[in-house]
Amino acid sequence: MKSFYFVFIGFILLISFSLPEYARGKELGVININQASLKTLTQLPGVGPLTAAAIIEKRRKRPFTSIVQLRRVRGIGIRKYRRLRSLIAVSGPTTFSLSPNTKPEACGSNPE
Repeated sequence: MKSFYFVFIGFILLISFSLPEYARGKELGVININQASLKTLTQLPGVGPLTAAAIIEKRRKRPFTSIVQLRRVRGIGIRKYRRLRSLIAVSGPTTFSLSPNTKPEACGSNPE
């Protein structure tokens, strides 16, 4: 039984060190989904070009007033929303960066 616990703890440690920074809870900033470009939106985990385009199309019709409204976008389910909610905002500047060396301005917070 002890070997099971050692294997389990080893597995948890392996997983925690292999996760990207955003999954480990390190603060990387936020992306303003009302201003972000297609390129910037695709930097979010699980958001590809089609989902990013759907976000842009939805905000053209009506800007987001709450991050919960992102759930109305096709391709954003509950699991993806839970991954994204700490990385998005509906107001303020985009400060998200994938690496500590990337400046927030490099993320392109201007609309397309």
